Amino acid sequence: VARLGEDSQERLSRSEALGAMTKSAAYAAFWEEAIGALAPGKHADFIAVDQNPMTCPEAAIHKTRVLKTW
Repeated sequence: VARLGEDSQERLSRSEALGAMTKSAAYAAFWEEAIGALAPGKHADFIAVDQNPMTCPEAAIHKTRVLKTW
């Protein structure tokens, strides 16, 4: 019996997760013209982190720390 997340079909890639939290969330809120991506004319909050969550080992993603928020 597979637990949730063990089957690769039940998991999001890092890129898919990032898209779900940015572009897709803006679209779902009907704000895709104003937020959801770093682009001219769009509003954005962004952060600096102590490691790259897109490339660090999977087991270390949860240890990523925010250094600064703009």
